[in-house]
Amino acid sequence: FQQHRTIPNNKPSSLTTLLSSELNQYLALPENKKETNSLLWWQLQVNKYPVLSKIALDYLSIQAISVVSEWVFSIASNTITKTRNWLSPETAKVTLCMKS
Repeated sequence: FQQHRTIPNNKPSSLTTLLSSELNQYLALPENKKETNSLLWWQLQVNKYPVLSKIALDYLSIQAISVVSEWVFSIASNTITKTRNWLSPETAKVTLCMKS
């Protein structure tokens, strides 16, 4: 995607005009012309919609992950164990907060 991640070096006003034009063209497309695989569709449309495709590819390439929540549960299971179950909820909360 890196080669498609740069937008034309335009002045702000012409960039706004370009974006407006691209958006109007995109919105005028019939729904059946839009690929169900959004990431693939925007990759194929990068020449037709250089600004919109950059925005779309940036947005669509963000992976949905739950690493943070998994990490918190992992830390919590190491903090609140069978032998350390005497911790008050407030102490456990503070301990987990300090570890994050």
